[in-house]
Amino acid sequence: MHIHKLLLLTIGLLLASSASGVDIKATATKAEDFVPEGWKLHSVAYGDLNRDGQEDVALVIQGTDKKKTISFSDNYGNGTLTTNPRALLIAFRKDDTYELVLKNETLLPCQDGTVWDENGTAIAERPWFDDLLDEGGIKITPGNTLKIKLDYYAPYGKPASSTITYTFRHQNSRFELIGLDAKHITPKREHSVSVNYSTGKILETIMDDDNDEPSSRTIEKWLSQDETGYDLQTLDFVTLDNIASQF
Repeated sequence: MHIHKLLLLTIGLLLASSASGVDIKATATKAEDFVPEGWKLHSVAYGDLNRDGQEDVALVIQGTDKKKTISFSDNYGNGTLTTNPRALLIAFRKDDTYELVLKNETLLPCQDGTVWDENGTAIAERPWFDDLLDEGGIKITPGNTLKIKLDYYAPYGKPASSTITYTFRHQNSRFELIGLDAKHITPKREHSVSVNYSTGKILETIMDDDNDEPSSRTIEKWLSQDETGYDLQTLDFVTLDNIASQF
């Protein structure tokens, strides 16, 4: 599958919703204290993001509105899923206090296939799809970067798995996208793309296992100047679609 089509599929099935302008306190002594009423902590990562030697924090929070929990029953089984919105928070450590420096309410997908209509009502689609953040999620690396990984697996029809990892670094007083790595695997093909936004280099690798003649090829490309400098503060799925269109 073409990587651009992969991202479009991800966007269509797991559209990120707005967190409706959730109010987050500006400072906190503990990471959990940033979670407002009506929300819960989904995941958390600690590490130094601004290279000052102190342990910063990134959090994913999720709404807890029971009205947005949907039960389903189909040929693939029975269960429930939540279509509550999610938000990404980042706070820098300043001595004994965390200071909120970023809140993004449109980047992260809800659990399973979620589409929001014009009235703000959540409609679930394909609830047998796993939550992209369950096997992925957020991570702060020793290299002072934030990684957001979305992991997708579709066992029905023709089995396929896909992983998309976005890498951000705090530079120029903001969190800039410096890397994108995407991989899509089917029984007879592995297609991966690695984009380095710092150097502008793109590597695309395609491995085919067709009968007794497996093959592999790598294509090197380069970004144009206007395809760099994406800011995590404003990045959403619409922007990701534009980023991915070149691949």
